[in-house]
Amino acid sequence: MAVRKIYLFSDSDATQEQVGGKAYSLIRMTAGGFPVPPGMVLAVRFFEEWLEELLSMEDLRLLPTDSDEALKEKTKTLQQLAGVLPFTSDQRKLLHEHIDMLQVPGDRIFSVRSSSPEEDMRGASFAGMYETCLGVRPRDLEDRIRRVFVSCLDYRVVTYKRQKGFDFTTYSIAVVVMAMIRSETAGVAFSINPLNNCYDEVVINANFGLGESIVSGDTVPDQFVVDKYRDKILSEKIGAKNISIQLDQEGGTKTVSSERKDQRTLTREQILELARMVRRVEEYYHMPMDTEWGYADGKFYMLQARPITTYIPLHPDFLTKPGEQKRLYLDMTLIEQGIQKPLSVMGADCFRLLSNGMGLSAAGTPIAEKPGDFMWAAGGRAYVNLSAEFLLEGQKGTAREYEGLDSYAAQIIRDADISEYRLKYSTKGVLKALKSVFVGMFKSSDLVGGIIKGIRSPEKLREKIDKAGGQFIEEIDRLYQAPISFGEFAEQAMQKSADLMVHTTIPSLIDAQSAKKKLQKLFKDEFGDDLTAEVDKIDRGLPYNVTIDMSCRIYELMSLLDEKEFESLEKLQEKIAKRALPEEFMKKWDEFMELYGFRGPREVDIKTPRYHDDPGIVLLQMQGYCGLDRENSPKALLQRQAADREKAYKSLTAKVKNKKELEKQYNILLNLGGYREIHKYYMVYAGEKIRRKALQVADELVRKNRIDDLNDVFYLTVEELQRAIDDPGLDVRAMIEHNREFMTRVENIDNFPPVIDSRGKILRPDRKKPAEGEIIGDPVSAGTVRGRAVVINFVGEKEVREGDILVARAADPGWTPLFINAAGILLEVGGMLQHGSLIAREYGKPCIAGIEGLTAFLKDGDMVEMDGSTGLVRKTTRGTSLNNKIT
Repeated sequence: MAVRKIYLFSDSDATQEQVGGKAYSLIRMTAGGFPVPPGMVLAVRFFEEWLEELLSMEDLRLLPTDSDEALKEKTKTLQQLAGVLPFTSDQRKLLHEHIDMLQVPGDRIFSVRSSSPEEDMRGASFAGMYETCLGVRPRDLEDRIRRVFVSCLDYRVVTYKRQKGFDFTTYSIAVVVMAMIRSETAGVAFSINPLNNCYDEVVINANFGLGESIVSGDTVPDQFVVDKYRDKILSEKIGAKNISIQLDQEGGTKTVSSERKDQRTLTREQILELARMVRRVEEYYHMPMDTEWGYADGKFYMLQARPITTYIPLHPDFLTKPGEQKRLYLDMTLIEQGIQKPLSVMGADCFRLLSNGMGLSAAGTPIAEKPGDFMWAAGGRAYVNLSAEFLLEGQKGTAREYEGLDSYAAQIIRDADISEYRLKYSTKGVLKALKSVFVGMFKSSDLVGGIIKGIRSPEKLREKIDKAGGQFIEEIDRLYQAPISFGEFAEQAMQKSADLMVHTTIPSLIDAQSAKKKLQKLFKDEFGDDLTAEVDKIDRGLPYNVTIDMSCRIYELMSLLDEKEFESLEKLQEKIAKRALPEEFMKKWDEFMELYGFRGPREVDIKTPRYHDDPGIVLLQMQGYCGLDRENSPKALLQRQAADREKAYKSLTAKVKNKKELEKQYNILLNLGGYREIHKYYMVYAGEKIRRKALQVADELVRKNRIDDLNDVFYLTVEELQRAIDDPGLDVRAMIEHNREFMTRVENIDNFPPVIDSRGKILRPDRKKPAEGEIIGDPVSAGTVRGRAVVINFVGEKEVREGDILVARAADPGWTPLFINAAGILLEVGGMLQHGSLIAREYGKPCIAGIEGLTAFLKDGDMVEMDGSTGLVRKTTRGTSLNNKIT
C-alpha cells in the first residue's frame, strides 16, 4: 500500500518517521480513547517537492563542518526562499479534501503546529522552537502551513539538533492541523513534579482562555499539585493571571486583561479529574509525560502529550511502590567520587563489591548484597540507604557522618523532614547487620590500632601504608594470574581493596582529619577567628600525595619535548609507540606508565580507558600544560605551598601557648595528610585489572558471535558476565539490551542530586537567600579572587587560561591539569574531602563547593568574584581575569 501524504488522527497506520513526534502522539492518544479534538497531519512526504528544491541548492547545504555563524547565514537565506514556495495543485487538492473529512461542526477554526520526526522524543523536546499558529480560518491554512514549514529551517532548531546528536545537515517536517476548542480554561500538566522530580505528584498550571498564555510564559497561572495515587490535592497556588489569550472572531488570537484574576480556574473536582486523566496518559505511554489540555463545554480535552526529557530516573532496584514505606538515598558516586555522569553497569557493580567488602572486612557482615541493603548500586549510581542509617545514627548523627564529604548533602539530611523515611518496623537482620558494621569498624583491632599508631607515631603508620600498598599490588598481580573464574577474581580483588582501606589507609584519613580539626579548635579557643587565614595554610602543600605527583610528572613529560611536538597529538603518539623520541623522555614516559598507566579521567569506572589503553589521554593533558612556565608548574606551586605552610607553622608556633599540642598535630598532618588520595590509587589499580579480565572475556564472546562489541560487557554485572561464561547457551545480547534500555535513559544526565528518595523526590536544604547577583556555597579553600568564569562539563572541553575561574559540577583527579591556570575553583557538588576540593587546597587555590544551582547561575565569560573563606560567589563587571591577586 502506498504511503499516504496526509493522515487523520483516526488513522492507525502512521509511523513517527512519517508524521513526526507530536502528530504520532496525537494519533496514539486518539487510538487510546483519550478525548482529542479532530485533526490531521500533513506528513513529511507532503512537502517532498519543497524539500527537494531546497536541498538541491548546493551553496546552501548545511555541512557538519559549518561554524555557528555559517549556519546562521545559511538558515536565514533558506527561510527566505522557503517562505515563497507555492503549493502545487496536488498539495492543494489533498489539503482541502482532508479538511472536509474532519467534519468539524459549526465555526471551523484550526491550530497549525509543527511535528518534526525528532520532536517530542525521549531526550529531545524542541519545545517552543517551531512556529505555532492559532485561530486559523480555512482561507488562511496554506499560508500558515507554509509558515510552520519554514520554521524547520530556523537556526535554533538546527543548532539544537546538532547539540542532541541528530543529523542537522538535512531537514524535514510534518504539520499538524487540529480543530480548536474554545477553551474556557486551559494549561499544561506534568505527570511527575518537575520542581522536585517526585513521581507521585501531578502538577497542573491553568489559566482562563487558551493555554498559550502559559506555554509562552506571559502570565503567572494557577498551580495545583496532586498526589495522583492518593487522589489528594497537596497544594493550591492562585496565580496573578493578569492576562488571558482568547480566540478572535476574525481569526487568530487576542490578548485581553483578565477580570477574574482572583478566581480559581478549576474546582477541586475538576483538578482531581484532570490529574486522573494525566495519570492515565502516563500509564498509556509507560513514561512521565508533559501534556497540554483544554476545558470546554463541561469536558477536558488532551491537546498534546510528549515525554518529559529532563527528569532523573531511578533504577527499579531503588524504587518503592506508591504507598509503600519510602527510603531516602545518598548518592555516593557523586559526593565521594565526584562522578557526575552514570558509571557503567559493571563499574557500579564493582563499587558495590568494594562497599560490601568493607562491611565484611570491618565486621564480617555484608552490607551491599541485595537491593534495600545499607548500600546498593545499579543503573550507574551507588546509593547509601539513609533510612537504614537513621536507625542507628539518628538524623543529626547521619548528617555529621557526611559533613566532610559534602556539606551540602549533610545540610539536606539535617533539614529534611524524615518522618516518611523513618523505618516503621524492626528488621532484626538489618539492625543486626548495621550494628555489627558500625560497632565492628570501631572495634576492629587493626582499625583502632592503626588510628592509635597514627597518633603516637605517624611516621610508622606511613611506613606501614607504603609496605602494605606494595604487598597489595603484588597480591593483585598474583591473583590476576591465578586459575580462577572472572567472578572470583573480581570479588577477591575488591575484597582485598576493602581490606587495605579498612585496616591500613582509613586510619591515616581519620588521623589527618582529626589533627586538622584539633588544630582549628586549638587556635579558635585561644584567638577566636583572628588567625583563620594563617591556620588554613597549615595543611597545604603536604607531601606524599599521589595525585599531585602524577600531575607533576605529566608536566615534566611535557617540558622534555619541544612544544611543536604537540601540534599533532596523533603523530606524537606514533613517535612514542616507535620510541622515536629523546631517551630521557622515553625513560620518564616508561616510569610514568609503570606508576600511573592504569589511571585516567573517570577512573573509578572500569569501563573507562586508561592511559596505557589510550596514551592520547595523557598527551592531551600534557598539551594543556604547554605555555606554562616552570614558575607556575605543579611542582613549583607545591613547593610554594609547602613554603607557605612552613612559614605559617613557625608563625603560629610563636603565638600559641600549647606549643607541644601544635607540634604533635602538625606532625600527624605532615606525615599522613598527603595520603588522603592513596586509597583510591590502590582501588583503581585493582579495578583496572578487573577491566583487563573483562575485556579478555569480551574478546572471546565477540569471536563466538555472542556479543557485538568488546565494550558491551560493561553493560553486565560481574555475576551476569560470569553466568554468560558458564552457560554457552545463555542469550548474552538479551541481557545487555535489557540493561542498556535503562542506561540509555540516564547516559546523558550530568546533574544527579546528592539526596533522592525512592519515589524520585529530590530533597534540598533550607537555605537563606543570598542577595541578587550572589550565590552561596561551602568554603573549602580560603582566598578572594576575581576572574572570568569558564564553565566546563568534561576534561578537554575547553581551555582554562591563567586567571580564569573554573566552574564545574564536580571534579575528579583527571581534572588536575585544569586547576593549574585557574585562579579559583567553584564546584556545584562536593565538600572538603571531595577530590576536586583536596586538589584545590593542595595548589592553594580558592575553592567553594556545594553551590546549589551554580552551573545555571554562571555562564561562560561572566566576571565573577569569589571568597573561599565565606563561600560567597558574586557576579561583577569589575576587574579582569588575568593576574588577579589571591588574598
